[in-house]
Amino acid sequence: MGASARPQADRDARYAVRMAQNGSDGRAGAGDGHSADRLTALALKALLANRFERAEWEAIAGEQLHVRIGNAEPEIGRTRALDALAAFRARVLGFGCRYCDLWQRREAIYAETDVRYLDAGGMPRQIPCAIVARVSRGRLLDIRFHLDPSPIP
Repeated sequence: MGASARPQADRDARYAVRMAQNGSDGRAGAGDGHSADRLTALALKALLANRFERAEWEAIAGEQLHVRIGNAEPEIGRTRALDALAAFRARVLGFGCRYCDLWQRREAIYAETDVRYLDAGGMPRQIPCAIVARVSRGRLLDIRFHLDPSPIP
Protein backbone atom coordinates (compact mmCIF):
# COMPACT_ATOMS: atom_id res chain seq x y z
CA MET A 1 0.00 0.00 0.00
CA GLY A 2 1.48 3.35 -0.99
CA ALA A 3 2.21 6.12 1.48
CA SER A 4 -0.64 8.25 0.13
CA ALA A 5 -3.13 5.42 0.72
CA ARG A 6 -2.05 4.86 4.36
CA PRO A 7 -4.04 7.76 5.94
CA GLN A 8 -7.23 6.65 4.18
CA ALA A 9 -6.68 3.02 5.20
CA ASP A 10 -6.15 4.13 8.81
CA ARG A 11 -9.38 6.18 8.71
CA ASP A 12 -11.22 3.20 7.20
CA ALA A 13 -9.99 0.94 10.02
CA ARG A 14 -11.03 3.40 12.73
CA TYR A 15 -14.45 3.84 11.09
CA ALA A 16 -14.98 0.08 10.84
CA VAL A 17 -14.04 -0.38 14.50
CA ARG A 18 -16.47 2.37 15.57
CA MET A 19 -19.20 0.75 13.52
CA ALA A 20 -18.47 -2.65 15.09
CA GLN A 21 -18.69 -1.13 18.56
CA ASN A 22 -21.79 0.99 18.03
CA GLY A 23 -24.00 -0.70 15.45
CA SER A 24 -24.77 -0.16 11.81
CA ASP A 25 -25.30 3.60 11.76
CA GLY A 26 -22.54 4.56 14.21
CA ARG A 27 -24.85 5.42 17.15
CA ALA A 28 -24.48 3.55 20.42
CA GLY A 29 -27.15 0.90 20.70
CA ALA A 30 -28.15 1.16 17.05
CA GLY A 31 -28.45 -1.79 14.72
CA ASP A 32 -30.32 -5.04 14.72
CA GLY A 33 -27.84 -7.15 16.66
CA HIS A 34 -26.42 -8.61 13.47
CA SER A 35 -25.17 -5.42 11.82
CA ALA A 36 -22.27 -5.14 14.26
CA ASP A 37 -21.17 -8.70 13.44
CA ARG A 38 -21.20 -8.00 9.70
CA LEU A 39 -19.22 -4.81 10.28
CA THR A 40 -16.79 -6.66 12.51
CA ALA A 41 -15.77 -8.65 9.45
CA LEU A 42 -14.93 -5.37 7.73
CA ALA A 43 -13.19 -4.07 10.86
CA LEU A 44 -11.10 -7.23 11.08
CA LYS A 45 -10.04 -6.93 7.45
CA ALA A 46 -9.10 -3.27 7.94
CA LEU A 47 -7.26 -3.95 11.20
CA LEU A 48 -5.24 -6.75 9.64
CA ALA A 49 -4.36 -4.64 6.60
CA ASN A 50 -2.97 -1.77 8.72
CA ARG A 51 -0.21 -1.46 11.28
CA PHE A 52 -0.99 -2.84 14.72
CA GLU A 53 -2.73 -0.24 16.89
CA ARG A 54 -3.37 -1.80 20.28
CA ALA A 55 -6.16 0.63 21.25
CA GLU A 56 -8.14 -0.32 18.15
CA TRP A 57 -7.78 -4.03 18.89
CA GLU A 58 -8.69 -3.50 22.56
CA ALA A 59 -11.84 -1.71 21.44
CA ILE A 60 -13.20 -4.84 19.76
CA ALA A 61 -11.54 -7.59 21.84
CA GLY A 62 -13.56 -9.60 24.32
CA GLU A 63 -12.23 -9.94 27.86
CA GLN A 64 -11.32 -13.63 27.35
CA LEU A 65 -9.97 -13.27 23.81
CA HIS A 66 -8.19 -16.39 22.48
CA VAL A 67 -5.39 -15.93 19.92
CA ARG A 68 -3.60 -18.83 18.25
CA ILE A 69 -0.89 -18.28 15.64
CA GLY A 70 0.24 -21.30 13.66
CA ASN A 71 1.02 -24.23 15.92
CA ALA A 72 1.86 -22.09 18.98
CA GLU A 73 -0.14 -22.59 22.15
CA PRO A 74 -3.18 -20.32 22.36
CA GLU A 75 -2.93 -17.14 24.39
CA ILE A 76 -6.03 -16.49 26.49
CA GLY A 77 -7.15 -13.22 28.03
CA ARG A 78 -7.23 -9.82 26.35
CA THR A 79 -3.80 -8.65 27.54
CA ARG A 80 -1.89 -11.88 26.81
CA ALA A 81 -3.68 -12.44 23.52
CA LEU A 82 -3.02 -8.91 22.28
CA ASP A 83 0.61 -9.15 23.41
CA ALA A 84 0.98 -12.29 21.26
CA LEU A 85 -0.72 -10.60 18.33
CA ALA A 86 1.49 -7.51 18.70
CA ALA A 87 4.65 -9.68 18.79
CA PHE A 88 3.55 -11.53 15.67
CA ARG A 89 2.63 -8.33 13.85
CA ALA A 90 6.10 -6.94 14.67
CA ARG A 91 7.59 -9.87 12.72
CA VAL A 92 5.51 -9.35 9.57
CA LEU A 93 4.85 -6.48 7.20
CA GLY A 94 1.11 -7.11 7.15
CA PHE A 95 -1.79 -9.17 5.98
CA GLY A 96 -3.86 -9.13 2.86
CA CYS A 97 -2.12 -7.23 0.13
CA ARG A 98 -4.86 -9.22 -1.54
CA TYR A 99 -7.70 -11.09 0.06
CA CYS A 100 -8.57 -14.24 -1.80
CA ASP A 101 -11.86 -14.33 0.06
CA LEU A 102 -13.52 -12.94 3.17
CA TRP A 103 -16.88 -14.13 4.38
CA GLN A 104 -18.99 -14.46 7.48
CA ARG A 105 -21.40 -17.13 8.61
CA ARG A 106 -23.29 -16.21 11.77
CA GLU A 107 -20.64 -15.53 14.40
CA ALA A 108 -17.67 -16.87 12.42
CA ILE A 109 -15.49 -14.83 10.07
CA TYR A 110 -13.28 -16.62 7.57
CA ALA A 111 -10.50 -15.05 5.52
CA GLU A 112 -8.14 -16.45 2.94
CA THR A 113 -5.23 -14.10 2.55
CA ASP A 114 -1.47 -13.84 2.63
CA VAL A 115 1.08 -12.67 5.16
CA ARG A 116 3.86 -10.42 3.93
CA TYR A 117 7.28 -10.46 5.61
CA LEU A 118 10.95 -9.86 4.88
CA ASP A 119 13.16 -12.93 4.69
CA ALA A 120 16.59 -13.10 6.34
CA GLY A 121 18.11 -11.47 3.24
CA GLY A 122 15.67 -8.55 3.37
CA MET A 123 13.63 -9.73 0.38
CA PRO A 124 9.84 -9.40 0.59
CA ARG A 125 7.99 -12.70 0.69
CA GLN A 126 4.44 -13.94 1.22
CA ILE A 127 2.93 -17.08 2.64
CA PRO A 128 -0.71 -18.16 2.55
CA CYS A 129 -2.80 -17.75 5.66
CA ALA A 130 -6.33 -18.72 6.60
CA ILE A 131 -7.90 -16.78 9.45
CA VAL A 132 -10.87 -17.96 11.47
CA ALA A 133 -12.39 -15.55 13.97
CA ARG A 134 -15.42 -15.77 16.22
CA VAL A 135 -17.38 -12.68 17.15
CA SER A 136 -20.40 -12.01 19.29
CA ARG A 137 -22.21 -8.70 19.59
CA GLY A 138 -19.34 -6.94 17.83
CA ARG A 139 -16.68 -8.37 20.16
CA LEU A 140 -13.80 -10.50 18.93
CA LEU A 141 -13.74 -13.65 21.06
CA ASP A 142 -11.33 -15.91 19.20
CA ILE A 143 -8.93 -15.51 16.28
CA ARG A 144 -6.77 -18.24 14.78
CA PHE A 145 -4.13 -17.76 12.11
CA HIS A 146 -3.60 -21.00 10.18
CA LEU A 147 -0.18 -20.69 8.56
CA ASP A 148 3.31 -22.10 8.68
CA PRO A 149 5.27 -19.36 10.47
CA SER A 150 8.65 -21.15 10.18
CA PRO A 151 9.94 -19.06 7.24
CA ILE A 152 9.22 -15.77 9.07
CA PRO A 153 12.38 -14.53 10.83
